[in-house]
Amino acid sequence: MIGMLILMGIVVTTDIVLIDQINKFKTDSATLITPILDACLISIRPIIITVATTIIGSVPLILSPLP
Repeated sequence: MIGMLILMGIVVTTDIVLIDQINKFKTDSATLITPILDACLISIRPIIITVATTIIGSVPLILSPLP
């Protein structure tokens, strides 16, 4: 159960970072492919850092014995 909550938190934070980058690159162009690809290439490092800190921060919770 806790693993699902941690996974949902990771997905939400990475989506926020990616959508923010897409909105920065979005112009009045007809297709969204170019802003999406640009945002994915630029925001991969912040997404990896966010995922890593979430996993490292949740390790004590995951490894703690049940009461």
